[in-house]
Formats: sequence, structure tokens, C-alpha cells
Amino acid sequence: MIGLIWNIRGIGNKLSQRRVKFLREVHKLQFLAIIEPMIPLNHEYMKRMFGFRGVHANISNKIWIFVDDSISLEILQDHEQFLHVKMESPLFPSAVLVTVVYAKCTRLLRSVLWEDLLDLQVPNDLPWILGGDFNAIVDPL
Repeated sequence: MIGLIWNIRGIGNKLSQRRVKFLREVHKLQFLAIIEPMIPLNHEYMKRMFGFRGVHANISNKIWIFVDDSISLEILQDHEQFLHVKMESPLFPSAVLVTVVYAKCTRLLRSVLWEDLLDLQVPNDLPWILGGDFNAIVDPL
């Protein structure tokens, strides 16, 4: 599975759209998660523009997940700060869980995210991809 999780900080401008199209074509992306799009999702327009079959946004419209024809996607949890999905394809040896995060900027609001991530039901026998923008600094160097 070839995918990309990208905090693009705005997909409404032509330069960002050209970059996404370029990355999709060059890397043959099967799924793409865009974080912080900063515009409302026009499903049909965006699918057509980037060449994907499906697109889903989380309830806060801060996370979009695109998939191509080879992947079926099931939304397991739609959260204000993450989108947790199961992806399946004949090309995969098993289903894959994908959780894309766009965390709130304050520590107090992020604490809800951490608690809810801990509550996710993630089977031990499935691969799990967890990525995104956690808005937390691990090491200031």
C-alpha cells in the first residue's frame, strides 16, 4: 500500500493542488490523507481533480482521506481530532487500520485526543498506521 499523510495547511490554492496531483502521479498513491485543508470539501470536484475514487472528511472537516479503486474504506470512528478507518484490498495480505490525527493546539484539548486514542479497539492481528499532526513537541533539540 502506498499512501501519504500530509498537513498541507490549505488545499484551495493552485500550487498546493498541483503538488498533490504530482505526488499522486509520481508515487502512484493508493491513499492520501490531507490535514488542515482550510476549505469545505467538494467531494466530486476533489476526487476528479486528484484521480481518486472516494474521499471522506471527518466531522470537523480538518482531515480528508482519499482512496483509489483498489481500496475499500470503512470508517470506524469519526472524531473531531482523528479519523479511524479500515482499508481492505485484494492487494493486501490483510485489512489495514489507519488513524489520521489532527490534534488541537492546547494541551487541555489534546488530552481528549489521547484518551480517545487509548480507547480505540485495535486488534493485535491487523497492521495499524497512526500518523498526522499531533501538535506536540517531543524534543526541542
